[in-house]
Amino acid sequence: MTTEQDLLIWFGGFRRTNDLEGIARLLDDHPEMVTSPQCASTMIHSAARDGNTALVALLVGRGVDVNMPDDPQTPDRPIGTASRCNRLDTVRWLLEHGSDVNYGWDGDFDTCVPLSAAIYLGNFEMVRLLVEAGAYLNVLDRTNRTPLGWAGGQPEIAAYLRSKGALEPHEVPGYVPRPLPDPIPEHIDRAVGPVRPNSWLPIVPDDANPVPVRAADGDGVVCLFTAGMSARPQPPGPGDGYDRAELACFLAGWPDDPADWTDAHLWPVHWLRRLAAYPWQTGVGYGGPVAVVANGDPPAPLGPGTALTCWLLLADKAPLERAYLADGTEVVFYTAVPIHTAERNYERAHGTEALLERFADAGVPDHIDPARPSVV
Repeated sequence: MTTEQDLLIWFGGFRRTNDLEGIARLLDDHPEMVTSPQCASTMIHSAARDGNTALVALLVGRGVDVNMPDDPQTPDRPIGTASRCNRLDTVRWLLEHGSDVNYGWDGDFDTCVPLSAAIYLGNFEMVRLLVEAGAYLNVLDRTNRTPLGWAGGQPEIAAYLRSKGALEPHEVPGYVPRPLPDPIPEHIDRAVGPVRPNSWLPIVPDDANPVPVRAADGDGVVCLFTAGMSARPQPPGPGDGYDRAELACFLAGWPDDPADWTDAHLWPVHWLRRLAAYPWQTGVGYGGPVAVVANGDPPAPLGPGTALTCWLLLADKAPLERAYLADGTEVVFYTAVPIHTAERNYERAHGTEALLERFADAGVPDHIDPARPSVV
């Protein structure tokens, strides 16, 4: 039986090679992909993220909603995804074909979510495009800012916004200063699911690894994530968008109550702490879209009851894309995936994409499976 996961794997293969004819045939053979929220959302948001406007057009032409939410926890639109990835041509096409320029995020009042990303990226042409399309200029967003409030350090954009009547946050009628939310847990809450209260986890910082690890409930999984690693840039820094970072991994089948966790369950927690401290202990930051960290040389098992020996750190892996600190600083999330030594060696020889294709072919889940066999 063909599952949605199978269909998305096939779609991903066609997308990586930009085989639009192959995708068209796939949709012809499986029209249910367009009506499935999971498939439709994954397809159009991945196309928007890539800036593959032709693929976006193909999907919309086949019936995918141009305003398809990312997912129930992250109800962004494709135009928001495209703007965050600086895909000007895709943003333009989406606006020309019915994309909402203003919309609410998870029940909030409407704002122009893409505009804050365009301002932060310094893309003046995208800013102008969104403003001319009717972007709201004088509504406070989730960070208690107006678009002009995002334009600090962007004098040309700020002058343009003022010429269009944009106000500073404190100039908006009804403005009340309020404390900003903790951006990292809030980002996890939107992307994965509700963050469990601090009291849920008996996991506290220690003297050697001071970054705390917290947990959030996703769709049948628990997301462990760091919250504080991004407070300082990684050495040697800056890293072209990778110097501020947080880490996360996904668990399934772990006991619900952490009081029932044994050493066989706690090793991912201990490793997230170690990985969070690693750049400062070694003086070498992760500094790019992919990093591999081995448990020694030769690599030893990461924990009891598993033969996995290394960590593959993947930046910007869905659902954890970029977050923003209260001052607008961009934070990259690395999803930590445990791998075998043979897989580490394969990645060295053939590249990350080749290893990920092996994972896709073998149906390797996103969550940690301590008993998972090697795919090579």
